[in-house]
Amino acid sequence: MLLDIRDEKIREQRIEFQDDEPIAVDVVPSVKERREACKLILAYCWGTPVQSGHDELEKRVMELEQRLTKELGRPLQ
Repeated sequence: MLLDIRDEKIREQRIEFQDDEPIAVDVVPSVKERREACKLILAYCWGTPVQSGHDELEKRVMELEQRLTKELGRPLQ
């Protein structure tokens, strides 16, 4: 459902009357609904961002570099 909202798929059809004639109107997600759907998709797929200080960020970068070096079997250039 979140992907359908993100892609602006038609959610439902509503019948409105214009000059006493029934007209089918497509109901699509609003910009707010699309933005919230994107936030939820990112939160579930990537996780929410964490607050970290400068020292912690450097530590995480070093850990990632070490992992890559180990997986590649050579130092990063």
